[in-house]
Amino acid sequence: MADDIKALTKRVAQLEKQLKQLDTERRLRFAEDRIKVLTDSLTSSKDIEKILEAYYRRMSADPQFSNKVVMREYELSEKAREARDREYQKDMDRYDKELMRMSKETASEAQIRAIEMRLTSLEAQVSKGRK
Repeated sequence: MADDIKALTKRVAQLEKQLKQLDTERRLRFAEDRIKVLTDSLTSSKDIEKILEAYYRRMSADPQFSNKVVMREYELSEKAREARDREYQKDMDRYDKELMRMSKETASEAQIRAIEMRLTSLEAQVSKGRK
C-alpha cells in the first residue's frame, strides 16, 4: 500500500510537471503569435529594421535557430524593403507635387510679366498718340 501511494505521488508529480510544461509551451506559442501579428502591423521601415536586429541577435546567440526563424527574418526583411520603397515613393510624389506647383507659379508669373509688358507698351503707344 505504501508503495502504491509512493507510485501515485510520483505519477502525480510527473503529470503536474507535464501540465506546467504544456502550459508554458502554450503561452510561448501565444506570445510568438502575438508578436507576429504586431510585427506584421508595422509599416515604418525603421521599426521593422529594429525587429530584424532583434532576430539577428537571436540567431547569433542561438546557433540552433530554426528554419521558422530564418523564414520570418526573410519575411521581415522583405517587408522592410517594401516599407522603404513606399516611403521613398511618398517622398518622390511630394517632391513632384511641389515641383508642379512651382512650375505653375513660374508660368503664371511669366504670363503676368508678359501682360505687364504689353500693358506698358500699350500705355506708351497711347501716350504717344495723345501728344
